Amino acid sequence: ACGAMSIVILLAFRQLPAPRAAANRARPSVFASLAPKLGPLCAVALGCAVIGIAWDAVDPELFNTRVIVGHVPSGLPSPRWWPTPPRTLAMTARLTLSAIPIALVGFAEATAIAKTSAKLDMSGTSHVEENEEALALAACNLFTSWVGGYPVTGSFSRTAINAESGAQSAMSTGIAAVTVVVVLLCFTGPLSLLPRATVSAIVLIAIVRLIDVAEFRRLYDDFKRDHRRRDVWVFAAVFGVSLLHGVESGLLTGVVVHNALRFTTPLSESGAKSESE
Repeated sequence: ACGAMSIVILLAFRQLPAPRAAANRARPSVFASLAPKLGPLCAVALGCAVIGIAWDAVDPELFNTRVIVGHVPSGLPSPRWWPTPPRTLAMTARLTLSAIPIALVGFAEATAIAKTSAKLDMSGTSHVEENEEALALAACNLFTSWVGGYPVTGSFSRTAINAESGAQSAMSTGIAAVTVVVVLLCFTGPLSLLPRATVSAIVLIAIVRLIDVAEFRRLYDDFKRDHRRRDVWVFAAVFGVSLLHGVESGLLTGVVVHNALRFTTPLSESGAKSESE
């Protein structure tokens, strides 16, 4: 019920007309500008309110962590001034071998997300600098290791929600970080009542924009015209594996399938002629 209610709220806010400047070029009011973007916030507030009201009406044992988010630790993490070094050389080797693929997959995922959002005009830019992306990821992971956090990378769902909220610059990320700090300090109690169905609805509605059906049709048409152009196979493999096992597995599958097809695809006549030359 919470999921269906959240979807209705999100779709209703999406249908609100975007504010336009009047004939005298006066800027629209702040409320008119923010109203179409308040769908996720209203869905979260209403979902928490519904669970809070139902909490007193029914048995609280029914609301386990499969239904609601549950306990959210409050406060900020304590920085670790001196990192704990690995105790043995074998542990150092295991950590290194684990960190390298995490870094590579994280960079590939963040770059793919940035290029996809730029292609769909979701980030306000049409060009992606891979070196800047790598530097930003390195800086973020260096900081999060200082406070004992998880490895940092990009996220399709967060990117879609960010664009759905009307973000136009990197300032939105800074505002989101400040909001997270405020929530951790003041609002973890109400947030623990947030229904998981509401979170799923917000992600689902936002991420629909990332589905590029036209690209799949173009790749399929290219394959029908020339069976040596097998990019549609890579597209299908990445889509299927990502849907079933997650983005990281999908990216690794895409790399493997792409290279396998690259070495098994026969050269065209022009390609063979250039190779012989």
